[in-house]
Formats: sequence, structure tokens, C-alpha cells
Amino acid sequence: MLYICSVRLLSPINLQSLRAKLEENFPAYASTHEHADYIPTGIDGLDRLLSGGLNRGGVNAWTGRLGAGALSLLRATVDYSLNHGCRVAVVDGTARFVPSEWVASSNSSNLWMVRLQDVVKAFTIADILSKCGGFDLIVVDVGALNAPTRVQHAHLRRASKEGGGALLVTGENVGLLGAKVVAIEPASIDLRTLERTLRLSLVKGGNPRSLEVVLDVSGQFIPCRMPSYSALPDRRPRAKRSSS
Repeated sequence: MLYICSVRLLSPINLQSLRAKLEENFPAYASTHEHADYIPTGIDGLDRLLSGGLNRGGVNAWTGRLGAGALSLLRATVDYSLNHGCRVAVVDGTARFVPSEWVASSNSSNLWMVRLQDVVKAFTIADILSKCGGFDLIVVDVGALNAPTRVQHAHLRRASKEGGGALLVTGENVGLLGAKVVAIEPASIDLRTLERTLRLSLVKGGNPRSLEVVLDVSGQFIPCRMPSYSALPDRRPRAKRSSS
């Protein structure tokens, strides 16, 4: 039986209620994971770099400074996973994501999103979500804050192995904790075609190598119009106005 999870914003986070909700949605979850050892990201260049995709049953990491393009890469990966029937949990450890921007997929009912501003609690929640076995992909984003410690990483690795899903940690200071670590650097953006080019480097988990990928980021631009204000009143002295 497939249990569907809608987008849920749990704030403030209560771990007991989270555990209860998982038990409600996955009371007797029997693994339905395919036998593949990885989850494809849907981005050809990145999947080649990762030799197939994100490792199941292990910790993966993407690192790059804020604004480098990790968010574009992450949203494309989550959208691809949802469109291919995967259940995805996103733990936003710095409350910087806008949930409404993550539900474009027709399968968005398979997405859980947890927002908070507590990295320690974010890793605890990612541990619980990974261990429950109810999700194919679990993402925990720490922004510019600290990466998991070695102890936290060990807990996450154990939970991911037990649950069978792929755990992805993203942030600016993720370091080299993870089975596969990809460093992200911006290359260019074409404002005419709204395509963004990123330079990706595999720094752990295989032969070090780099390549460039091109992402369509048109859906991430929000059209806006500058407000039209009436002309500012002329506050010059009357004599100067007449002379001009």
C-alpha cells in the first residue's frame, strides 16, 4: 500500500508529533525500493559524474557557496524524483526555502517539507525521516551554517542504510562528509534563454573530475513590474522655476 504525504510545514518542530505522524502514514512500511543502488537526478551530466545518481543507503553531499547554483540543481533533482513517483522529504535547516515554489510537480503530494532554523534539530529530523523508510530521497539543507559533525554523520549514515533511501546534505560548509561529494561553482547565466551553466566537480567518491551542466531556470524567475510613481513635486524656489 502506498502512503501519500502532502506538503507539511511543521513549525515549531515537535519531534514527538513528527514520529506520530510518520507512524500514522507508514504504520507497516514494507520497502518497495527498486533494486537500483542509486536515485538518478535527471540531470545527465550530474548523473554521469555520480556514476548513475545519488547513492541509496548512504550520505551524499553537495557543497558550494550561497548563490552558486546548488538550489537550482536541488529543485531540478527534487522535481525529477517527484515526477518519477519517488517520495521526497526536504528538511530546510535555515528556513530559506519558499514551499510554494517546490510544488510545481503534478506529484507534489509525495513531498514533505520541514522548515526550521536549527541545524542540530534538522539533522535529528533527517535521521528520523531516513530511518522510517518512507522516503526515496531525503534532503537536509544547512545553508551557510555548520556541516554535520562526524558523530552526526555516523548517525545519518546508519539511518540512511536502515531506511534504504538516498540522503543528500547541501550547504556552503558541508566539507567532505559523505560517500559522494560534489562541489558546485557558477559558470554563467544567459538572461535571453534563462539557462544557467554550472561547473560541477566530484571531489570524493570516485576519480576526481569536472564537467559543466546547463539548467533551464526559467521557472525560477518571478516576473515583476516596477511600481509607477507620480512625478516628484518641484520643490525649487519659485524664482528658479521661472528661470528654467
